[in-house]
Amino acid sequence: MSQMPSDIEDLIDEFEQLEPSLPGKPYRTMNELKSALSRRGEMWREEHESINETTGKIKKYPVSPRAAADILQQECSFCLIGEDDPESSPLAVYDIDNGIYNKGERFINSLALVVERTLTEPACKTVRHYLTVESTEKEPTKDKNLIIVNNGIYDKRKSSLVPFSDEYVFVNKIATDYVENATEPLFEDWNFSEWINELSDNDVKKKNLLYQIFAVAVNSNYISEVAFFFVSEEGRTGKSTFQNLLKNLIGNKNTTSLKIKEFESDFKLASAYSKSLIIGDDNNPKDFNQTSENFKSVITGELVLINPKMVKPFSTILTPTVIQSMNGTPRFNDVSDGLLRRLRIVRFNHSYKGNQGNRRIKEEYICDNRLLEYILFVALNTDVVEVENTKESEEAVRDIAKENDPVIEFYEDVFYQLESTRLPTKFIFSLYQAWCDIENNPTKMKQRTFTKNLRNIVAKDGWNYDVKNLAPIHYFSKRDAELLKSWDTNYKYRFEVDIKKYQPLIEKAE
Repeated sequence: MSQMPSDIEDLIDEFEQLEPSLPGKPYRTMNELKSALSRRGEMWREEHESINETTGKIKKYPVSPRAAADILQQECSFCLIGEDDPESSPLAVYDIDNGIYNKGERFINSLALVVERTLTEPACKTVRHYLTVESTEKEPTKDKNLIIVNNGIYDKRKSSLVPFSDEYVFVNKIATDYVENATEPLFEDWNFSEWINELSDNDVKKKNLLYQIFAVAVNSNYISEVAFFFVSEEGRTGKSTFQNLLKNLIGNKNTTSLKIKEFESDFKLASAYSKSLIIGDDNNPKDFNQTSENFKSVITGELVLINPKMVKPFSTILTPTVIQSMNGTPRFNDVSDGLLRRLRIVRFNHSYKGNQGNRRIKEEYICDNRLLEYILFVALNTDVVEVENTKESEEAVRDIAKENDPVIEFYEDVFYQLESTRLPTKFIFSLYQAWCDIENNPTKMKQRTFTKNLRNIVAKDGWNYDVKNLAPIHYFSKRDAELLKSWDTNYKYRFEVDIKKYQPLIEKAE
């Protein structure tokens, strides 16, 4: 067999070296892409150079912003990340090394400067202007079965990893590698699984909840519709260690810090844009959260208004896992079921002081890639249909309701004492007023407000509200009337119930 002429071999080698610079060629790394951009810039300058006929000197011109934008469009994958208002959709470019679309102006400018290193700041802005106007809009990938991790995209349906691709529009990713069948590492003086057992107080539901927190946190496309509250009354309970472990798993770049009250500031809320995890550390339990509208909207995946710095405010959907850490239960003005049923309270009841403290856990073990890879493997294989609601959490949420709403506290403390199955609302309000005086907390609440709040509370326990179609008759107990008299020592709230009169009341369903 005859050998190929050396000059043809040289041509083939030269062609293979030039191949990555062809428009539309998929590059394997950002370095390959940047090499192609650099060559394209040099080719443009050579094509547009001029020769002085008198001196014979060659003059090269810098690549114009228009030409730089054209080259970037041909070699890179640009898009506008779809938002509620298309005019506010940010420009992004596919980062081959990380498998995500990067919205950073600095990152986009750095690619433009590879094409032409003399571009000024205004020129870079002009390049971005062309790219923004001419790029198409793409919706973020919202498939909850696709989870982007540090080394690829995990497909839960196939239980396997697929390569990064610019066809998927992700703007962040989990900082940990997926390792198939990862096993739990053994440390000489600490064991992760045993630690989880300790934190869960040997409660199966609480243990399941702790593992669900990892599963929910790694999947930003899964909207759990709950917020997790980590509560401990003292220090060194493992609470901050658990939080830091989550941060290490998800990645600091993919995590932001927001306390409960900061959700209601559209400027501060902007820091949560494109993040997978929000941790509000050291909330002051004395803080009274007057409104929780944004807090609820973020939890449930509804539109919120954010106001990023130097950008026009726009509405978007944020889907991070929300964790709030505090030394006591939170105080809300809104204690409606719409909020309370979305809270999961996790109490850290163990003390790791003195000889039980182990600095290596926080400084070494929870940073160990082997542990993070094991937790990620477990999290990806944990199916969350509904987030666990433990008895501990239910009791804590009831306490929150009682502490923040005197009508709920009245219902919890008083109704079990009553014998009537038909109670006139005016009688109940008088009883409530007398109870408030006994509790040294006189009320200024109007009866209409009281009745409205009470109706929502008692409905859960099978009480029905009737405006005027029923009379109390024998369903009203005289012992309940005596209870009011015993509490109303100053004769301020006396109310004689006419049991034959049709009047607004609540009736216990049989």
